Amino acid sequence: MRFDFNCIGLSRYSTFDQKYKLVSEIVNNPSNSKEIKNKNSSVYIEKVRNYKKNMGIIVRGELDKKNKFVVKDFVPYVDSTKMLKIETIEVEELIMKDKEKEYQVNFIDPRTNLELSFSLQNVVEYMKNKKSKNAIFKGIQVVGLVASGKIIFPSAVDNERYQDYEDYIIGNPKYAQDEYELEEQREYILESIKESDLYTVMDTYIIQTEVETVYNILGKIVDKKIIKNNESKEQIYILSLKVMGMDAEICINKKDLLGIPTVGMRFTGTCWLQGKVIF
Repeated sequence: MRFDFNCIGLSRYSTFDQKYKLVSEIVNNPSNSKEIKNKNSSVYIEKVRNYKKNMGIIVRGELDKKNKFVVKDFVPYVDSTKMLKIETIEVEELIMKDKEKEYQVNFIDPRTNLELSFSLQNVVEYMKNKKSKNAIFKGIQVVGLVASGKIIFPSAVDNERYQDYEDYIIGNPKYAQDEYELEEQREYILESIKESDLYTVMDTYIIQTEVETVYNILGKIVDKKIIKNNESKEQIYILSLKVMGMDAEICINKKDLLGIPTVGMRFTGTCWLQGKVIF
């Protein structure tokens, strides 16, 4: 999935031509590079340019028959500061509309029982460990990249009513008799968001959009920090959120955030989940 570079402080690269020029520079002068040989003997490569520790751009591609690097994909990335320990994950190899591959990780959050998906950052590292018999899966790191968002006041909803709506979205059995009815509940909530202001009805939520790794999110701010892109000097917010009982992190350019983030206030926006599988 292609995502704007704004979220990591590179807002001046707004057009495809500007982005591709930067990508060409990264290919020729990366901060680091990793590669692995595929079953068909092709060489899959990740070239990374860091603009801050744990933040930058990943360029993915393969070597052609003439040993020339061919760009297949490029995305901004931010590493999460937290690791979630879970027992199992599912990694899907998806073929996108442009016939390029994307790796998607599906997992169930143990605290909420929500099934979530994110785009895999460390593809080469994952491939190498998948081949290794000695690799030990430790957990995942996930962070949401946000193009635009806003700060809103805390909810005045009472705890009992909030718990009811929270259970409703997750799919508590007391609200449904079968899986079909649970799916109807979720569809109803999606329609409600379009038709009414849920900020006064719900304290927090996370709801998947038509794109499996993109979510509408509303969360309580529990911590914040500001970092600067080393090249552009643009300021980036890293916000720690509490969302329906689970911890979440999002990254957003200060220029793209409406309002001043404060602990206790709430953040709302649409985020692309991406992250790492940790070995």
